[in-house]
Amino acid sequence: MASSRYAGRDYSDRLKDAGIPFIVVLDKDGKQLANSIGTNGENIGFPYTPAEAQQFINIIRKTATNLNESQLEKIADALIIAE
Repeated sequence: MASSRYAGRDYSDRLKDAGIPFIVVLDKDGKQLANSIGTNGENIGFPYTPAEAQQFINIIRKTATNLNESQLEKIADALIIAE
């Protein structure tokens, strides 16, 4: 992956119809570890429903292994907009 401020265009061009925001988690070498395409095949965007928040937490759980369940729960609670 090119190390430039335009490297994000690679993902943007490939995911034109994914929506905004689109989340991609990369490792230090630029390899994709996870993205915000949910289990239904659609971009979760900004995760504010319980199901979207859970999908986002699954991304974080997979990629930020230093966070514990209590911390993940706090993140999920902060995302969900009360109905």
